[in-house]
Amino acid sequence: MARLLPLLLPLLAGCWKLDATTLDIEQVAFEPFDETAPGGWVIRSYKLDLLCPDGERADLYAASPENFTGPQPVAVYFHSGSFDYITTPSETDPISGDHYAAPDLRLNREWSVRRVFATLGMFADNDAQETHSGALPVALAEQGVAMIMPANCWGDSWHNGASNPNAASEFFDRQGLDSASIALDVAMGVNGTGVSLPFLTDPDQLYLVGQGEGGRAATELLAQSPGAAGILMDSTADDLQIYWENPGVHASRITGLERIWTGGEGTTDAGTLFLAGNPNVPNNVAYIYSSLDSRVPVDSHAKALANIAAIPRVSLWERDIAQSRHVATAGDIILAQDAVQNGLLSN
Repeated sequence: MARLLPLLLPLLAGCWKLDATTLDIEQVAFEPFDETAPGGWVIRSYKLDLLCPDGERADLYAASPENFTGPQPVAVYFHSGSFDYITTPSETDPISGDHYAAPDLRLNREWSVRRVFATLGMFADNDAQETHSGALPVALAEQGVAMIMPANCWGDSWHNGASNPNAASEFFDRQGLDSASIALDVAMGVNGTGVSLPFLTDPDQLYLVGQGEGGRAATELLAQSPGAAGILMDSTADDLQIYWENPGVHASRITGLERIWTGGEGTTDAGTLFLAGNPNVPNNVAYIYSSLDSRVPVDSHAKALANIAAIPRVSLWERDIAQSRHVATAGDIILAQDAVQNGLLSN
């Protein structure tokens, strides 16, 4: 409870509302617990016209200077952890029962909002394999890069849209990729998203950032269209087919993957960085992983790194941190600063 106190204090100013199920804000200062963010930065919240499996509207957040001049460089930032499924779905209560990510159900709005604020270093996350201090958001803010951060409540590794063919058997829609696409449109200033930012964005300084499963959102968006100046991925399983190579070890993971990629193993390569000759790979690529990460088989990175290295125009900044850690940029400010300055923004 002690770590919640910094969140509860703004109640006195009427900015925060904390109830039994969720956290609602309109605007709050960007003040991580354990990192020092630049002064004058705020986080604003927006509602999307997408429904989470629990029937609540999904959220999107924007982090930027409260006062600004001119168009802002902007990163569309996709959080980690968005993978979950109910073992035996029930039509009467589709998100109740045994599930993959137990005890932390990741198919509701509450979890998605809390994960965004954990990513920002402003909420105490209970994920034992990830340490979130807000390091990467702080590193971006230090370079003046605003952030658009959708909250994924669908547990679909940011892959599915409203036409998800498995919705009939799961009894709810998964719309992670729809959420990611809206966030990208918001960052590009496209009309019709329902989100009106109080600042202009610079389309020539548009970046994609993904941690863990969030990296799949970035690569799937790149598969659809070019335009990003750079991409930063940390601990993303780019080649998902690796899981099928060892079904005895990854059986439960494969079950979830087949709920999301209903066409099976052969369809998971759509929207990956390892597709040879992908013309949409940005000029700047920061690729962080750990060969000792228990969540992501180390071989899942090989094809992506080989393909990126084979594109002469691409500046590849690669780091194997070789520690038993997942999404290290979430809690290592030195690594995060290095990845942003010398990888994502290098040119």
